[in-house]
Parts: sequence; C-alpha cells; structure tokens
Amino acid sequence: MFLYDVDKAAGRTNVYVGGLTTGAEILAGIRTVLADPSFDPANPILVDLRPLERTPSIAELRDIAIAVRTGGSVTGARRAIVTDSAVFQSMVELFITLSAGVLSEYRVFRSVPEADAWLRLPTPP
Repeated sequence: MFLYDVDKAAGRTNVYVGGLTTGAEILAGIRTVLADPSFDPANPILVDLRPLERTPSIAELRDIAIAVRTGGSVTGARRAIVTDSAVFQSMVELFITLSAGVLSEYRVFRSVPEADAWLRLPTPP
C-alpha cells in the first residue's frame, strides 16, 4: 500500500507505505506524487513507514533514491521519515546515503509527533 495526501492547508505532503509493498510499487507511488500538480517539492514531506512489512532490496532503494533525487529535491526542503523498526531505520539511513547530493534535508524519527515537530520548525536562512 502506498498512499499520499497533499495537504495544502498544512503546506505538507504526507506519504504512508505499508504492508508488503514492493520497491517497484514504492517507486510508482513516488512518480505519481511527483506528477501530481498539487505537489510542491519545496514543502515538507512526512513519510510514515511504520506499517511497512517488506524491506526493499538495495537495488530497489537505489532506484527510489534516483527518482527522489532527480524529481523531488529542493534546497532546504525537509523530509521526515518515520519508522519504529531498527531494520527499517538502517534501510532509511542507507537510502539517505544513496541519495547523497540531494538538496533536501532528511531525518529519521521513531514517532510521528517528533517528525511533525521537526517539520514545523522554521527553515534556517
């Protein structure tokens, strides 16, 4: 399952990835978000991976990182990724490494409130 919501009132995009979603499905979901005319890559993004049950392969992570780097990266834009799994935290850290050179700032959190608080902080000049 890959769901997203462009919340114009909050100025943020929320992404939920769960179940046995494959890397190909995540990549297709990312491409859908990037093509959505209401999506603004300059706005913060919260990605909730807590319901995800399947670990994408390194090759899938590479493809996802390339898609994000080429289509959804904006200088200073914040990306909060939430996971309560040590395995997925390591996976996300690998994703961030594979995304090296992106302009957006990524952080991994264990809870949505913690991620939300960071996304709401003023962007430094």
